[in-house]
Amino acid sequence: MRVIGYFRTMRINGFLAVVLFVLLSGCGKDSSTPAPVYTSVDGVWSYTTPDNAITVEFELKTSSGTLGITANSIKVGGVAGQAAGTLMGVSLPAIGEIRVNANDAVLVQPYFITFANCAVSSNYATISSANVSYTYPWGTVKTLSGVVITRK
Repeated sequence: MRVIGYFRTMRINGFLAVVLFVLLSGCGKDSSTPAPVYTSVDGVWSYTTPDNAITVEFELKTSSGTLGITANSIKVGGVAGQAAGTLMGVSLPAIGEIRVNANDAVLVQPYFITFANCAVSSNYATISSANVSYTYPWGTVKTLSGVVITRK
């Protein structure tokens, strides 16, 4: 009788362990968390070239009805520095050009990345650029097409 009672207890404990595992595996972060909702182009944007040579981060901000670019940073070959940015041809959702130039003695040369023929997505989550050019290494201009800049 003790043997039968022992097996019955083990079977119940095993069943409880399986139930506990199923319940715990269902816990955690909800995978159906909705994506952030953006209502304007204002925000911080980021892009890294496919060769990881250049990473830029910049903020687009509307002030008095005019879109501007601020808080720029650039990383060239892994070295971080300050940058200056310019916008041209802004008529949202289109932006003719976004240009970010290295503006830091640490980077020695005036590296740049230019995003041309840009379009802001209707949900303000991405900016697509038909043509991109950037310098790296210094003196070499590389081009890309079909680039997507993302919100940070």
